[in-house]
Amino acid sequence: MSESVAGITSLAFAPGAYPFALTADDPARNLSGDQWAWRFLRLSPPYRHDYALWTARPVWLEQQANKSLATLKAELPAADWKAMLEADSRYFAFDGKPLGCAIEWPSIQAATLSQMLPTVTSREAGIVVRELDAARLYGVGCWFNPDLLELPALPNSESVRSWFYALIEPLWESPEHSLLPNPDTWVKLSEGNVNVNVGMEPDIGVRLRTNSMTHFEQQSVQAADGTVLSRMVKATKPAARSGFNFQSELALLVCLDGNVTAQIKVAALLLRSAQAELFPATLAAPNLPAYEPIIFTGTHPRVEKFGKLNTDLRELTESAPHGRRNWCLALFDVRFDIQGQLESAVTSLKDRQLTLSKAGLLATTVRHRAGTKNEKLFWLKAALCCLEAQLALTARHPTETFGRKNLSEAILSPSHPLHAAVRGASPASREPTQIELEADTIRDAVETGKALALGQYAYLIGAAVDDLLPTAEAAPKAKSPTRTPSKARRYVDGKEVLAAPAKRRPT
Repeated sequence: MSESVAGITSLAFAPGAYPFALTADDPARNLSGDQWAWRFLRLSPPYRHDYALWTARPVWLEQQANKSLATLKAELPAADWKAMLEADSRYFAFDGKPLGCAIEWPSIQAATLSQMLPTVTSREAGIVVRELDAARLYGVGCWFNPDLLELPALPNSESVRSWFYALIEPLWESPEHSLLPNPDTWVKLSEGNVNVNVGMEPDIGVRLRTNSMTHFEQQSVQAADGTVLSRMVKATKPAARSGFNFQSELALLVCLDGNVTAQIKVAALLLRSAQAELFPATLAAPNLPAYEPIIFTGTHPRVEKFGKLNTDLRELTESAPHGRRNWCLALFDVRFDIQGQLESAVTSLKDRQLTLSKAGLLATTVRHRAGTKNEKLFWLKAALCCLEAQLALTARHPTETFGRKNLSEAILSPSHPLHAAVRGASPASREPTQIELEADTIRDAVETGKALALGQYAYLIGAAVDDLLPTAEAAPKAKSPTRTPSKARRYVDGKEVLAAPAKRRPT
């Protein structure tokens, strides 16, 4: 969209007195959560700075990744050490965070390693070479140029496909050592000849090996003289991994610093694949018994019994890529109804997420979808347009400041000298009232945009278009035919329990 039409923002303001409303042909109506996420991430000063570092990375970056500064100083020749001291400080990390100056929108002030060393005097041992991995740092599978407005289109599939798959990829474990995950889907980018994992194949499913590797277990044998010896004998079936009470269970890690619904949606493929492989008769069985999945916090003692997931969890929380610090382990059982377990898990996990958010313990707070029938302000559009306008105006007029007052007047007031450049072909229809100018609408939208750019975009990943639109704008979802279900048995923690009596309606 040309600047004469859309002004200086990627989405056109709505004409008239409500610039952040959704117009009939508004492109914002068709943006998925992933598309919104990228539009905010591309504005992020850390991402833009790290992208520039990646494109200009020195040869030693990958060779010396994760090595401490003390080790490098002892190993490198004097000339190489001097060159490293003059490198950008964000090639290094200190206490798990990039070493460098604080964020000053719209950029990060560059500094060399030698300039930053005096700020960490006597603590140089904690400085290591950063691993510039876009997926671990920002959740996006490749270092895409932030000048791109849209990421490349992905192949159509019945399964989930996302350039941000690293933020919703299921981390799971089963009691069967030979239970294999679905193969990943890789997309090859011509630029840089890079393969990116964007999803999971839905048509192959979880498979049990019939000709798996030979397993051995230790057994006690009593000799003729009465002594007891131990020997390794071939096992017809490998022992179940610890942590599981039933062979039909499947454990999943879910990150609460992200979109819970999207993570469970991808995990559903694994659960249904495992159910089809282990209990194929249940696929056509109506009214399977209900079961409530067991949810543990990442610090619960039982989590330590899940060997693979405990190792994954330890690695994830130690480095905390993308601020993903809050995890839960959900234990499902594929003998029972999968859909009911998924819905129960989402409800429980979202309740935990909201509790952490209110306590200020999430990496970024959760913002819930909001909207009314008289929606005149779509929060995502407001956040993006206001942030883009502020950044563009600051770049064009570096001697001016565009805080709440100046930016509000430029967007809302037709008499402001920059109004035409900001609004393009969608000018305001009248001068704003004093109350409208003094409101915090524009300022709050800018702050929301910055929060989304610096991490909150993770909550948008995997969201469908209708999940984000205001309530009145979302397309109505088709309702399945109603029927009276037969009474099903209910299980909790693998044990059958009596169904709770129906609650009487208040009279």
